[in-house]
Amino acid sequence: MAAFFLYNIKLSVCLGVIYLFYYLALRNLTFYNWNRFFFLLGTALCFLLPLINVGPFLMIQEAENLRIIKEIPNMGNLYTPMLHTERVAEPAYPIFQFILVLFGLGLLVQGGKLLIQFVSFFRLRRSATRLQHGALNIYQVDKDIAPFSFGNAIFLNKNLLQPAELHEIIRHEQVHINQKHTLDVLWLELLTLVNWYNPFVWLLKRAIRQNLEFIADREILLMPHSDKKYYQYLLLKVIGLPDFTIANQFNISSLKTRINMMNRMPSKQRESGRFLLVIPMLAFLLWACQDKAETAFKDLPNTEANKSEVQAGSVPEAPPPPPAPPAPLPETTVDIMNGKKDEPITLEAFFKRNPNIKNFTPILKNNTIVSAVVELKSGKKENYNFKNAGELAQFHQRYGYFPIHNPPPPPAPVVRKMDSDHVSFMKRNQQVAMLGWQGNETMVVFLKSGEREEYDLKNKERRAVAQSKFGKLPQAPPQPPDSKF
Repeated sequence: MAAFFLYNIKLSVCLGVIYLFYYLALRNLTFYNWNRFFFLLGTALCFLLPLINVGPFLMIQEAENLRIIKEIPNMGNLYTPMLHTERVAEPAYPIFQFILVLFGLGLLVQGGKLLIQFVSFFRLRRSATRLQHGALNIYQVDKDIAPFSFGNAIFLNKNLLQPAELHEIIRHEQVHINQKHTLDVLWLELLTLVNWYNPFVWLLKRAIRQNLEFIADREILLMPHSDKKYYQYLLLKVIGLPDFTIANQFNISSLKTRINMMNRMPSKQRESGRFLLVIPMLAFLLWACQDKAETAFKDLPNTEANKSEVQAGSVPEAPPPPPAPPAPLPETTVDIMNGKKDEPITLEAFFKRNPNIKNFTPILKNNTIVSAVVELKSGKKENYNFKNAGELAQFHQRYGYFPIHNPPPPPAPVVRKMDSDHVSFMKRNQQVAMLGWQGNETMVVFLKSGEREEYDLKNKERRAVAQSKFGKLPQAPPQPPDSKF
């Protein structure tokens, strides 16, 4: 569920950036067809960008030090995944459930409105009289509505218009039909259906439909024998008629804005360079949508560290051993709440002791369980804040003891400086990456394959195994003064 909300947050931010880019950089340009392509491609990419993971392809070590990458806001940090076991389900938060219900209700209302519009359109088409057949269909509607087009059909009331006005309106709507503007309108309805909660989507809807009208107005004025003043007067005449919201209306845009754009001088070709800014904008959005962008760089191998090799007659400084895994929880302990001795505290024992629990979700912070969600088989869910002493005591009283702090890992073995015997040992055994000691009796061998082997040299059998595998064994070097072994 959290992934669903994170995706919607990323989608909303991307759509907001698309609108702001248009408003700040492209709104005053007369490249209307380019703006149309920007709207369609940009809004479609907003659905894909949150799903694209570019981490595996960014294999440049130097990128870790680029300051700009570290300053780009990473929306993946809005959600931190929790530790889960095989028997643990994702906890349900009341706020998430409330938002999900609210989203569903909004989707239902918006979908109902869209369905009513389609039903109204088909009823209007069925009651209208067809005046012209063929590739272009013209319908007479006996209602006081503004002319509009949808698909390959034009709907108008010729009784409200003069013959010359009727001709201009048909030419205007024919531009919408020839350029398939109905597809843009349907895409807008889909956007507002799934993003009804996003104010930028409604601003995008207004801007896109306005841009479609700019395209139609420009095409009409570029036709031979077009009269700009007469065309603008025609806009004034039909501006007050009710319109059909799902279609391309003749008077959908603000009259003042449309007239201003008609009178604006065409933008210079060099201003089309603003569209090149779309590339860094999309790159910014792609990076911001990555879940763990910085981690992808930090996990890249350091090729400089791999250049050192063992030289003849000497042994390089051994790399530190890999961190030891956390020690497993003890199998027996004392239940501090119930006073029962030798009661296991493993996860399996916890479920066995509480058969009414279906799932147990611990939430960790700094290697400590700070809270937990208990889901019972009855369907009830209980939340416990372990930082609150009262809730912790209530949890222990109901379900028994569960460890809050993980035990610290055991210390890594001390790696000491090697003498000539160790150098000979390393030369003779090329498969050995590093040799260490625990005290003077236990030899620890780190193989290049990543395996670790320990040999207790006080044990004759283990010493014989080590000698048969590695040959002559070196003596343990003197212990450092502060050694704990």
